[in-house]
Amino acid sequence: MKRILIDTQIWIYALKVPLFEEHELSSEMKKALGFIHRTLRQKNVILFSQQLVAEIFHILTRRGRRLDPAIAEGHLRQLLRRRETKWAGTSKRHMVEALRLSRESNIHVWDFLTVLPFKGTIDIIYSNDEHFTQPLLKGSSELINPVGSWRKF
Repeated sequence: MKRILIDTQIWIYALKVPLFEEHELSSEMKKALGFIHRTLRQKNVILFSQQLVAEIFHILTRRGRRLDPAIAEGHLRQLLRRRETKWAGTSKRHMVEALRLSRESNIHVWDFLTVLPFKGTIDIIYSNDEHFTQPLLKGSSELINPVGSWRKF
């Protein structure tokens, strides 16, 4: 059983699909939706840090086409209740390390807070955020982009 972390934008693409008409869906949204459906059927451990859950909820309910907060909360509750889900909060040590790494690398502090609670234990990171191509952020984890295109920040 692999321990995987799926980054924010992949969840956003998939969870916002119902807000769009079929002809409006981007190829990234279609790929993300298929990827999430396949992944949830597998028995891999899906990792959620406190930061990741907060980012997903915020973007689902406050940016672009917005999901009703009750629906977004329901999706996240379902994901967190799965037997194959592992959750971790942010410690003071994680925060201090994230601040230092962000300062040194110029990568968003949020990205570090997403992965640091699971440092050294993530087998695969699924992301289309170009920051995750940096060894300082992904560590020894395998990086896979399930939607094909990279987002630059």
